Amino acid sequence: MSRSMKSYADYESMFDGDVFCFVRKNPPNGKWQVRITLPGVPHNEVCIRRALHTTNRAVALNKAKALYFEALTRQKHKQPIKESGWDDLVEMYRKERRPKKDGKFEYDLRTYLQEFFGKVKDITDIDTPMLTEFWVWRFNRWQDWTKPSGSFATHDRPAHAKPQPRLTTLMGLRASLMSIIKFAHEQGLITKLPNLKIPDEIKDAANPDNTRGKFDDKAYKTLWMSLYHRSEMLKRRQVKRGNLKQQRIGLERLRFAVLLVSNCAVRPSELLKLRHVHIQREPGTDKWERDADVHYTTINIPASIAKTKTARKVVSHNYDRTYGYYVRFRAVLEEYGHPVGPTDLIFGATRNPEKATLLAAYFRKVLEDFGLLEDWSTGKARNRSLYSLRSYAITKALERNVPIHIVALNSGTSVRMIEKTYSEIIPWTMREVINKGRGMRRTQQGLPDYSIMSVEEENELLMEVESKLKTSSIK
Repeated sequence: MSRSMKSYADYESMFDGDVFCFVRKNPPNGKWQVRITLPGVPHNEVCIRRALHTTNRAVALNKAKALYFEALTRQKHKQPIKESGWDDLVEMYRKERRPKKDGKFEYDLRTYLQEFFGKVKDITDIDTPMLTEFWVWRFNRWQDWTKPSGSFATHDRPAHAKPQPRLTTLMGLRASLMSIIKFAHEQGLITKLPNLKIPDEIKDAANPDNTRGKFDDKAYKTLWMSLYHRSEMLKRRQVKRGNLKQQRIGLERLRFAVLLVSNCAVRPSELLKLRHVHIQREPGTDKWERDADVHYTTINIPASIAKTKTARKVVSHNYDRTYGYYVRFRAVLEEYGHPVGPTDLIFGATRNPEKATLLAAYFRKVLEDFGLLEDWSTGKARNRSLYSLRSYAITKALERNVPIHIVALNSGTSVRMIEKTYSEIIPWTMREVINKGRGMRRTQQGLPDYSIMSVEEENELLMEVESKLKTSSIK
């Protein structure tokens, strides 16, 4: 062994020195590596360095030969020969495919993909064993998670008490990973697609059910009352102490979001992008509607913010009362000098109105305070979320005999999805329709009442809260 080879525990040179395989003495891990150059190409232009991930000499040499022939093929077809790392791939993907900054891919990238694949210097290292390792890592990602202390709005961990991967979440992550790996293959950066299948043991261990808790009438009314009570208490403290802008706007913002989602079935992701111009109060067009002075609250959701990329016009379930909720919230914004122009975000953050605030963690905290976080209707605890209110709105609409195709159109989903998700409601609704709506709740004008709660019910709750406020002391 020559003097220059003393640093190697073993080595092999092939193809006139263009391929050099070796095992380092330090550190002594016994794994093979390879350096590849190409005939007629200066070393400073192309010098491929790869870890071969094996201690078997024959396997390592075969891998090295395959890499050499792959590089020669790329050179012949004038394809990129130099190695591309994960960061290079992400940059190319963003430039070519232009994923949305707030889209699913970018979320998966910063939450999982970048953390695991960010250290990959050569994307041809991403093979089936590495992807299997990724799925195991992802499944165990939050096993050591503990509930954060301090401000609930600043932590970057999930809001769930005991995070558990859902099968639908894993499938969505697989779609994001598949999109960028297939892109690398299309660009000739990798010559063979690895197996992107989620291992069966990971799929079997994931929760196949929708783990989101549901609201029933009792829980919703408790939430309604509790938010109103806290709002009134904050209003009184503002008069006595002042300097409660952050708290008041934050609570009223959440309160309006709750009322809007539960009466209009908009998605929380769509809700946060709404601007003041999108909410309107419109009069009825029929003669009987004009005679009865019937008005409707409508929300125009443009294609740019709709999840389905299809614009739709949402009609509130409680006629124009939702617009009254909006007027009340807008008055609080104006009281504290918050921008309320037509193009301003309705749910803009208090300190930065041009950026939509995050409500999920705050809503979880409020549910915890009111003892409403967990839903035990299925015999096991499931955490409620803002999206639970959308499900509640759809459920109540079906119970109030709104035709299913209208419910689907209004909520921006399909009849098939509603039939699948709310199958327990459909037979009950059909019986009501067959009975010609006997027992249908109606408004004072005699109109069918599709709202979450009637005016009478809201007034009863108001009186109950007012009695509590009279006995409450302001600290």
